[in-house]
Amino acid sequence: MGSGDHNGLRFRSQVSVEFTGNNGYNYHKANANSNLILPNGIDEYYGWGINPLLENYFSFNKHMGIHQISATLGNTYRKGAIGSP
Repeated sequence: MGSGDHNGLRFRSQVSVEFTGNNGYNYHKANANSNLILPNGIDEYYGWGINPLLENYFSFNKHMGIHQISATLGNTYRKGAIGSP
């Protein structure tokens, strides 16, 4: 039996956090549309995000003579990017 085993049952949990950031520029050429004329332009953008992840699961592994039973049950929680667009 390994650490954390109880009769072949094991619980595991893991947490991670991903941090993201981005920035850039968009250039727009002059555009004539009917009576409206738009000049050249540049847009600047910035964004950031935090993506947390939490996983919990149970695994079961049992040997009985020549037979072996294995099972895994768990869940994952992921919150989409928290931050600015």
